[in-house]
Amino acid sequence: MADPTYVTAHYYIASAASVIGDFAVVRAELTWLKASTDKEAKKVLKTALKDPDLDRASVDPEVRKLLGLPALDTQTPEQRLLERRGTWSIQFRGDSPCDDGSFITLAFKKGGKLTITRTGCNDNGEYLHDAAKGTWKLAADGALKLTGVSVDAEVTDGAVKDGTLRPCPRGLAGACFVTTMLLHLDQDDPENVTLYRGEAANRLASYPDPFEGFPY
Repeated sequence: MADPTYVTAHYYIASAASVIGDFAVVRAELTWLKASTDKEAKKVLKTALKDPDLDRASVDPEVRKLLGLPALDTQTPEQRLLERRGTWSIQFRGDSPCDDGSFITLAFKKGGKLTITRTGCNDNGEYLHDAAKGTWKLAADGALKLTGVSVDAEVTDGAVKDGTLRPCPRGLAGACFVTTMLLHLDQDDPENVTLYRGEAANRLASYPDPFEGFPY
């Protein structure tokens, strides 16, 4: 960068690196910001605690230390689920002209309240939003059962097949989920997809490794 002491540039680099999953760069930039004596650095580090662009990197143990967040394994499954606005997303590739992908955003709230927003696109490539409200219940093994929302395959492409989000085999309860989805209504074969922390709209990318971004 032209001015290596420019705090805002370091923060933007960290945010962009989080969006694409480059945690090494996020760590390096946050380390620089934490060591900086510039008052602006302290301000942007506070911003990082709520910035959606940092959601994906927030699962990284070292990033959590730099941000002053508790280790994931010290939290309860519900605390892990509701952290950082309780916002999660599922993304899947669409067909042309929807090659940028479609996604489902789930916002979990205390007391078992849930909002699901489906974002697909029509034949003109225009994104369409469909929101519904329901409830969630977290089981002891980390599985999530969704009720009161339209999750049947007959409703829309990208439907959660049975309303259940299962814990990732390698993940902590409440910190990583996988589910079975029918990506297209005219297909009988469901696919397994991962529920990612944060908003898919912030990154619009596909992840060939279903557990990419979950280092624990």
